[in-house]
Amino acid sequence: RLTPPTDTAAAINMVEHAIAAAEAAVPGCHGSYAVTGDRPAIERDPVSPLLAALKCAADDVTGTDTTVGFFTGYTDTAVIAGKTGNRSCMSYGPGSLALAHKPNEYVPHADIVRCQSVLIALADNTLWGADGQ
Repeated sequence: RLTPPTDTAAAINMVEHAIAAAEAAVPGCHGSYAVTGDRPAIERDPVSPLLAALKCAADDVTGTDTTVGFFTGYTDTAVIAGKTGNRSCMSYGPGSLALAHKPNEYVPHADIVRCQSVLIALADNTLWGADGQ
């Protein structure tokens, strides 16, 4: 996983320099590499219209001021961003990190219902506008 400011081009440059240094230092040594995926870090855009609409939908559905945070782990968001070149991707979903990747991992039903409601509100607000038109 790469973290800003390092991107795939910078990582390739570092690997190529390391291979060249090793080949120069060890006679007969040859190195190679293959980039198997471009999975960039996705930095939050604070002025993203989609993020604002998602927060508004979550606020409306939950009746609270939704906290917009960041996730330091890995999600499919980075795969999508890498495949599409769209760095304005984001993730939203149910569950708790305290329950994730445990032998008895589960997602509470109420979390699924909340997410469904938020995503429906997001789609409604995006398609029809917040004023319903």
